[in-house]
Amino acid sequence: MNEIELKQLSGKHIEAVLMGYKMVLKGTLAGVEKGYVKFSSIDELFVLVHGKRLSLKLMLAGSFIDLGDLLSNLLFPCKIFDKCKVAGE
Repeated sequence: MNEIELKQLSGKHIEAVLMGYKMVLKGTLAGVEKGYVKFSSIDELFVLVHGKRLSLKLMLAGSFIDLGDLLSNLLFPCKIFDKCKVAGE
């Protein structure tokens, strides 16, 4: 997806398909800048295996690091987004 399309979803809770339809991410898109997407929160992360969603737990076992917080602090390149929709639509 391009930066303009993703900017229209800023501030909304979205479902995004990433990396050639291999991952699905649900979260609130904080903004888009210089070709990168930032999330304010990430609720769920799925890996698609044979067309089925396998949920990844957002906590690392035996660690104090919260993977959800870590992912929300990352910037994702716009080019890995295949499609997005507002969650629930």
